[in-house]
Amino acid sequence: MKIQIIGATQNLLNNADSRQDTPFEFCAKTMATCVSNDPIQKMTTETLEATQKRLETTLKERHHSGFDMFKLILQIDDVSKIFCTYLNSLHCYDTEETSGRHAKLTLPPKEQAVFDYFYDKFYNYACEKYPDAKKHKKQSIALENARMVAGVDAKTNITHSISLRQLNYIYEWAQKLLEKQNPNPYEQAVMPDMREFCEKVAELKIGNEPLINPKLADPYRREFNLFGNTNLPEIYGDVYAINYQASFPGMAQSIRHRSIKHVLSIPSEKTYYIPPIVQELELEEEWTGKIEELGNLAQAQMLNVRESGQLDAFMMKIKERCCPHAQEEIYNLTHENLAKIANNLEYVDYQLSQIVQRYVGKDRRSFHDYQCICSTPCKPRKIDEITR
Repeated sequence: MKIQIIGATQNLLNNADSRQDTPFEFCAKTMATCVSNDPIQKMTTETLEATQKRLETTLKERHHSGFDMFKLILQIDDVSKIFCTYLNSLHCYDTEETSGRHAKLTLPPKEQAVFDYFYDKFYNYACEKYPDAKKHKKQSIALENARMVAGVDAKTNITHSISLRQLNYIYEWAQKLLEKQNPNPYEQAVMPDMREFCEKVAELKIGNEPLINPKLADPYRREFNLFGNTNLPEIYGDVYAINYQASFPGMAQSIRHRSIKHVLSIPSEKTYYIPPIVQELELEEEWTGKIEELGNLAQAQMLNVRESGQLDAFMMKIKERCCPHAQEEIYNLTHENLAKIANNLEYVDYQLSQIVQRYVGKDRRSFHDYQCICSTPCKPRKIDEITR
């Protein structure tokens, strides 16, 4: 794993004594707004002693919101897919990730051989089915489906923005995870990266100031909560909670909607996502057989997912995922869950169900309140063509 700071909040305060604030001092100064009718004047003229006193006081009294004022952009390379998913499950972030959908991931030789085997089959089939499509489109089809055989520990890269406070909290939560008794297989898979992350983040500095401060600890004693109880009743109304199964990439696509909560659990019976292209090629037995032979935590392995949040957050989600250019599995899942929510709302709030029903069976380009500006418009699909 390699971690670099490639961006950070630019401090534009012009201090009267011309000194430069450290990241923690800058955050402490922003908290002067609470006690002043002229915040800029106070921030730029107060003494270093006054700033440092507020810094220590806010850390001691756990007034941490000001430490979100300083943002960092981290480039994390050679890191596992599951580690990225842990970061992305926390809602407070901006992220860009090498997904494996548009570029090949670096895999161990055994996984690489199975990946190459299916990639060639999928690419050749795409060439036959879509002879006029551009090469990158055919490659994308092959990549999106073949990557499912790779383990959740497959290495990737992520550009991730985070606040100073959140970085310190994640550092603490990672250490808690490393101490967890009886971790599940997915937690075990992420532990090597969590350990290396802690080691490398503890060394990060801006100027001479370390970015990890032991006093900036989570006052609520939280921890990573990606895995939990998914065996709960579904809820329908202006808030919703639904249960379904998804592969690791399908779940990761849904997690990218930061206003929605996702909790995962491992099914008692192991099953695998079967992409439609595998079904069309009648390769189901070979697909599951080769994945089983790898003995890894394949990304195709299905997980229990409990998704919950405000209904309007789900309606924002459909405007991203009900698009044929979206990843195929999340596209199909979103359509299915949209129909399920609309149908069940009829028994709870009929008027609300009628609003949601307006979107059922349509792609976003046909939504009455969405304007498609895609440079390569998709072709409308019939709802009965949507299969999992």
